[in-house]
Amino acid sequence: MRLRLACALAYSLAALVFFAMKRIIINWTILIAILIVVGLALTRVAPSFTQPDTPYALLYYYQAGCPACDKIEPTIDALEKRYAGCITVRRLNVQWHRAPSVRATPTVLLVDGGGKEIARWVGARPLRDFTRRIDPLCQM
Repeated sequence: MRLRLACALAYSLAALVFFAMKRIIINWTILIAILIVVGLALTRVAPSFTQPDTPYALLYYYQAGCPACDKIEPTIDALEKRYAGCITVRRLNVQWHRAPSVRATPTVLLVDGGGKEIARWVGARPLRDFTRRIDPLCQM
């Protein structure tokens, strides 16, 4: 909810600046209320990575042209097939999906349905590093 409110407020502020630059005279209270409602509506259609259909989500942050990312890609594919009913795999390019906690690529985060981080792997890691942590959660 905090993220939605922050997005709505940022959208409202940007719209206010735009309208002020255009010198449109309107009741600012009504304009702010309308923009907050529109901003909240817009943020609801954004995909949610922290509340997947499955109990857990594996967030794979990569970057184009990253050799380590290319090396780990088959491992991510194997994890997606192995834990299909338990984990939703999301591939997120860091150029489009900024995450303040991601400082290097590849970074793989395992989160629960509420968005709480359970595990983190940075760099190209072998499949066994992932399965050691995920198997107990998915009871494989």
